[in-house]
Amino acid sequence: MTTMTSFSSVLAMAILALLMVTNAGAALFIWPKDYVLSNTATLPQRPAVEGTFRIALDSSGNSITSPNANCALGFLDHNNSGNFTLSIVFIPFFSSPKGTEIWSANRNKPVGEKARVLRNTQGDLVLLDSDGTAVWSSGGSAESMDLGETGNWVLYNTSNSNLTNQGEDATVWSSWEHPTNTLMIGQIFRSGQKLVSNASPTDSSQGRFSLAAEKGGLVLYADSPQSSLPYWVWAFPGLSYQYIKNPCTSGSVISQAVYSANLIALGNIGNATVNNGSSSSCSPTAYSDTLPFHRFKGESRLRFVRLDSDGNLRAYMATPIRGIIGSNPQEWAVDYELFPSCFNCSLPSVCGPYGVCSNGQCSCPAAMFTMREAFQPEAGCSPPRPLNLNCSGKQKMVEVKGVDYYSNNYLSFSAATPSTSEQCKDSCLSKCDCVAAFFRSDLGSCLLTLERVDSMQLVAPNRRTIYTAFLKVQTS
Repeated sequence: MTTMTSFSSVLAMAILALLMVTNAGAALFIWPKDYVLSNTATLPQRPAVEGTFRIALDSSGNSITSPNANCALGFLDHNNSGNFTLSIVFIPFFSSPKGTEIWSANRNKPVGEKARVLRNTQGDLVLLDSDGTAVWSSGGSAESMDLGETGNWVLYNTSNSNLTNQGEDATVWSSWEHPTNTLMIGQIFRSGQKLVSNASPTDSSQGRFSLAAEKGGLVLYADSPQSSLPYWVWAFPGLSYQYIKNPCTSGSVISQAVYSANLIALGNIGNATVNNGSSSSCSPTAYSDTLPFHRFKGESRLRFVRLDSDGNLRAYMATPIRGIIGSNPQEWAVDYELFPSCFNCSLPSVCGPYGVCSNGQCSCPAAMFTMREAFQPEAGCSPPRPLNLNCSGKQKMVEVKGVDYYSNNYLSFSAATPSTSEQCKDSCLSKCDCVAAFFRSDLGSCLLTLERVDSMQLVAPNRRTIYTAFLKVQTS
């Protein structure tokens, strides 16, 4: 990350992005009260990375696309399984990369053939499954819409194009305000918003990794029903994770990130004196920082940033296929990844449950643990017996020296009083839903993990006496 010399450049990008949200120049599609869009095989179809994409038609039979047809609205048949989402697909129609989904309305509740999109009696745009079950609603009366070149789908409460050009006064809903797992060029990622990964490369439902825009910066979390543990933090300078959700002891600060063509810029709106535990107020100070992308230097509008199902944040770009001369055919290629292969031991998913990562290689933490999949160490390890989280049967803690957990750097402050390794071990053993404890002797900190153990990492040899993991196992 590189600190910028002036906040003005970040502010300029934010203003530019706000202008882009209005989708200037996009065609206005009118949605009459009686018009019904049905999901049938008669819709125009295009191949997509995720399956087959059916392009939506308006009441006049026109495809609902951006002006240059880089983005389209329609029904995406995931894995050609008959499970559809109402989606926006990023697809350069006149070149060869397959389209890829950048937003969906119903990722957790796919619909089938003959699902419908219509305006209900309140004027809201709704998605109904074939049996009439309501799956999604815009939550605002929509008379017209447009789709911007970078994928922002905007609904308006009027069909008067002069009023829609005024921007937010007529806007009742936009897809950029409800992101799924992807950011597009010019998109502002505001405090309170979140990207959530897909469950897997072939399952578009919500996964367990999220990128949250907190008040004091951006945080990547590994989520579970009982907890969300950070594994990467990008905060305002001088601000630790401890205060990222509440950067000021008084006053207010709101972070926002803007995705440009070759970087993500982080800036603030409002007052931004960091809370270090001793400050009593916030004074107006501007902060900015950038996360640059480095692999491809060429400018292209065919780019996006996605939180992938493995928890890694990657930028993608349409680029010519290697070895083929000319601009076509093209493919989507990784332009940047937050955790490159040489540093991916910091990813919670890299070696699977109970796996230990060392220099990109995966192994099991102790002899009693076995690989879940033969010849696939990255799939993780299994304890000797299934662990009962209701304290039934006998359990013990297995000590593993020199092993760290991804959240230790951010949550070590949470120890109210320093503990010993024995106290740390016993606190997990006595807590039914605790599955592991991670102790740091230099801080006297004890991190308890609930429900599951993700990938761990082996620390450098000169620090292995500092870090100890205690893993709960079932003995009977």
